[in-house]
Amino acid sequence: MKATSLLFLALCLFSINARSQSPFDGTWVIDTGKNENLASEKPRVLSLSDGVFRDGDRQLKADGSDQKVPATGYWDTVSVRIVDDRAVEIISKKAGKVMYAETDAVSADGNTLTKVMKDITEAEAVTFESDFKRIAPAPAGAHAVSGSWQVFKQRPIGEQHDHQMQMHIAGIQC
Repeated sequence: MKATSLLFLALCLFSINARSQSPFDGTWVIDTGKNENLASEKPRVLSLSDGVFRDGDRQLKADGSDQKVPATGYWDTVSVRIVDDRAVEIISKKAGKVMYAETDAVSADGNTLTKVMKDITEAEAVTFESDFKRIAPAPAGAHAVSGSWQVFKQRPIGEQHDHQMQMHIAGIQC
């Protein structure tokens, strides 16, 4: 009987401690602005001239039409549209549904490219903004987004970068 009482008391105390907050409980914010690995990222090489947009090995007409591309788990068509003399819009779709929406815009001085990428593949859309500095000029007569760009800053837009965490006996719940 005494052993049963002690066991019951121990279980009660253990369950109280298990329910108490840990130092890891709460809201955590990822600070992507302090990513020191950005300088080692491969430069992004873009070209837009004569109505053709090139990004790496991808080559698409910049006329706003959906164009078939090799299917991935996330898209099977991509469209590129010239917004103005300093910006382009890239939309990736899977079975007609928008999965990613990207806008690339060059600053008035031509030295900074800002990429706003909206990922719509999950239940909640996630938007990130990346800033690039020009490391090679655009060819003569090409659109302002043309040239080589090195990313130097990335940050989430909105509150989707806040993560709620709670410690449990079985592990961390996010």
